[in-house]
Amino acid sequence: NYFSGVMSSLVWGALAGGIIFLALPRLPQFSNPFGIREKGVSSGYTGSVNLRVESNINASSELALVVEAKDVNWLARHGEGMYLRGNSLDYFDGTNWTQSSIEYSLFRNPEVIRTARHLSPVQRAFKIYREPHRTRHVIYPGVFLGIEAPTQIIGELYYDSNRNLLRGSTDRVRYSYDVLAGEPIRTFQYEKTKLADVLKEKSNFSQDDLRKYLQAPFDLSANNFFGKWVHEVGAKPSETIPQVIQRLRVHFFDHFTPMLSYSLSSSRALEAFLTQDRKGHCEYFATAAAMYFRALGIPARIVLGYRGGTFNKVSKVLEVREQNAHAWVELYSPDAGWVDFDPTPMGPVEEVTQLEALATFYIGAMKFWANRYLVNSNAVTQKNLGRSFSSIGNGADIKTSLSGSWCS
Repeated sequence: NYFSGVMSSLVWGALAGGIIFLALPRLPQFSNPFGIREKGVSSGYTGSVNLRVESNINASSELALVVEAKDVNWLARHGEGMYLRGNSLDYFDGTNWTQSSIEYSLFRNPEVIRTARHLSPVQRAFKIYREPHRTRHVIYPGVFLGIEAPTQIIGELYYDSNRNLLRGSTDRVRYSYDVLAGEPIRTFQYEKTKLADVLKEKSNFSQDDLRKYLQAPFDLSANNFFGKWVHEVGAKPSETIPQVIQRLRVHFFDHFTPMLSYSLSSSRALEAFLTQDRKGHCEYFATAAAMYFRALGIPARIVLGYRGGTFNKVSKVLEVREQNAHAWVELYSPDAGWVDFDPTPMGPVEEVTQLEALATFYIGAMKFWANRYLVNSNAVTQKNLGRSFSSIGNGADIKTSLSGSWCS
């Protein structure tokens, strides 16, 4: 009997250890212990853009970050359509997007990061749990208003010449931070401004900045294919800027197909995308849109980050995976500042059964709670542990604020 009891304990212990190993978040070197790799490139945020002629991108289900909001009901309604900004790029050479200049400054004032001038009265508090990642960019939703981050883990915060927020540490660690964000007013001063008069609205830019945000590579300015495509989309001088935006949106929706895997028919990737194949991923759509607006005299740049995620109904958080990595466009309005525009048509949504969704929610919730209360636990999380478990299933708001950090 004693021997049977010992063996039973060992079996149950091994089973429990295996479950804990699979459920707990792990560092990258332990996430794939057998070295299994899929063919092709996995989707994900890299902070850079390279337009490839051939692409075989696998949608990566690796967790990128988790977003927790004080207003849980708002997150449940809007989280899956939320844009999480990582970094913006302004220089395009025909294949790659980079920054025209990089100068780093120590972050002290949230105003230097803001990309929009006018905000709605609503401000929202978020906590973001970032998984270990090779990039240093700090991800945030909406218009940046403030941050509280553990400097002992991520180092000092910096910002560059494109107002991208970066952590000082280069270590690939798991960390969390509190962000205060505002909702931009998505209206243009251009609403009644005709395209023919748009050049008169750039008094807020220096000549150097104006050249930077209207720059086009030689291949586009010297080659007739791009001009023909701009003419195909059409832009009448009598139209307002919102009308031009809608014209481009409809053109992409009617004539182009978003997809991750493709092989373009020409070595000139952007030309093949616009004139022949008309298929590609978000980086192609964002690049074409930015160049289109620049051709019309409207300052534009591309933004990289994440679009949406899955709201976990068990843990009440938004789970953002690397397959949610996305690229979109910012247009400049003299009145509102930089305004987001996503030109990529939405692709088909993968359907799952109710049982699969429920299992995914519970597994994701276990990992999140293990990360929050075990991996990153401290005195604050210990006090909130019982409170959080008591609120499971009743939709209670998360009791959090910018005044305290949950990161160890």
